[in-house]
Amino acid sequence: MLVAYGKKRTIDVFRISKEGVQMIASGGLEGLKPFRLPGKKVLIIGRDLYLHLRKRYPPVGSNDLKKIISLEIDDLFPIKNSAHAYRVFEQTSSYTLVDIWAWERSFQEEIVSVFPYTHVVPEEALFVSDEPEIGIRFEDGCSHIVATSPQGYMGSTVIKGNVNPDTVGLFLKSLGKAHDAFSRLVFFDVPDPQILSSLKTLPLDVIVRDVKYPPCIDSLPRAQLKSYAVGGPGVLNILPVVMRCMILLLIGISISLAVTGRNYDRAVIELRKKITKLAGDMAALTTGPKTEDQKDIVKDLQKKLGEGLKPLAVMDMLAGLLPEKASVTRIVINEKNVEVAMAAEDPLGFIREVGKSTLVKSVKLRGSPTKEQVKGVPQTSQDQSKGRYAFTLTVEFK
Repeated sequence: MLVAYGKKRTIDVFRISKEGVQMIASGGLEGLKPFRLPGKKVLIIGRDLYLHLRKRYPPVGSNDLKKIISLEIDDLFPIKNSAHAYRVFEQTSSYTLVDIWAWERSFQEEIVSVFPYTHVVPEEALFVSDEPEIGIRFEDGCSHIVATSPQGYMGSTVIKGNVNPDTVGLFLKSLGKAHDAFSRLVFFDVPDPQILSSLKTLPLDVIVRDVKYPPCIDSLPRAQLKSYAVGGPGVLNILPVVMRCMILLLIGISISLAVTGRNYDRAVIELRKKITKLAGDMAALTTGPKTEDQKDIVKDLQKKLGEGLKPLAVMDMLAGLLPEKASVTRIVINEKNVEVAMAAEDPLGFIREVGKSTLVKSVKLRGSPTKEQVKGVPQTSQDQSKGRYAFTLTVEFK
């Protein structure tokens, strides 16, 4: 297995085998040769690249939880183009507590050309230990503290400088009711002897493990990597081709909508001519008050036709608001109301743009958006930020 530990503009690449963990490459992306070997490739997002949030949600199912997080991820973190992963920390009959990590999507998009990963996972989400323990790693003048258990990640913090009994004690208290379960303190590098001596006042067994690589890598054999899979190298290699095909498909749909709109207009004109001719024929067959009655009916019918929405105008408006990667599958026009079935990556953003139109009186979402399934790519938490949602809008025009 190959593992890449991502840092700012650089990565460290390790090979995991029966002999242990061995670093095989390190440096900036522009100076590394692509790793094209088949097999599992795990990209670990380093601690300094992501933001973390623990949030409470209603006690919903896994699919609904995935949709909720994907829809509100842009509001949870100050990141414009974000990728994310999540893990259920605690679930009860009244709530679900979830750990969410988010980072810049551009970071992993730059790495994929050099390291075509099959899994993406934030560093903290990997940690698993045989028994509850507090792990400490000193790097770049800061102490990174993480609490882990057999169930996985429990909590973390970063403090400037070295740890002391007070900082460790405060961190334990921040873990709430779970802090009593921790009886082991592990250093992943060799600390100052004075620090070890000062920590003897804590009710914890202090252990030193001199690890020459990110300690989260040791948890890989026990980590549930399936939920962080993003597809094999073949999928990643054809990604540019897929994007070009989608662009061509959108162009084709736009042309089809324009042609269909013109055909609708021609059909309406022909229908009005036939109605007018029929009205004249009926008037010739009748006399007196009845002729006037028929003319009134024809006038009312023509008035109704004139008040209806023009299909081409509706489709021109929608085409101008369509975001990238969006597509329209069905349009139904009924007087002043239009029903649109479509798919887009950001349903809420599109709804807001339609609502701003001066032609629109109101816009409503029918039902809930549903995630489109991309054939050949398994659903993962990562996929939620890349995929599209199918939904139906009801638009009332002025």
